[in-house]
Amino acid sequence: MANVIEIPDLWGNDINVEVVSPATILKVQAEKLSLKTKGVLLARTYPSGDGCDGADVTHHLELHAPAINYTEEVLAISHVQNRAYPVVIRMPASIAWERQEQASTKWCGNEEEFMQALRTALRSYPVRSAIDSILAESNERNLAPVAS
Repeated sequence: MANVIEIPDLWGNDINVEVVSPATILKVQAEKLSLKTKGVLLARTYPSGDGCDGADVTHHLELHAPAINYTEEVLAISHVQNRAYPVVIRMPASIAWERQEQASTKWCGNEEEFMQALRTALRSYPVRSAIDSILAESNERNLAPVAS
């Protein structure tokens, strides 16, 4: 009788077959903010870069207030073409996590890390301050009396 050698599964049990791309997560968050603000503030995403020649693909998230015709980029995410992860979140200096004079970035190796970092970014003081300011100006414009 021959000895049978059992080779274990080295992949582990933590492979998630339902991984969502960072671009999709960002787009859903944009839709949710537009719904939350009843369209007074629109959040939109748009891509830039095509990933050719090793360049990154970038997806931008911006706030747009139709009532005051104002748009501001809140953050951008970048990754290599055909590799959703790792992904880097970049916030411009005007909305950096730690109120820096330059843009700040967070590197995320997987969906869980990305969701956590994006949650932190969207709930950060500078982003909330931008949202509140834009909403206040929009509401003021919408409530301004019309001269006759």
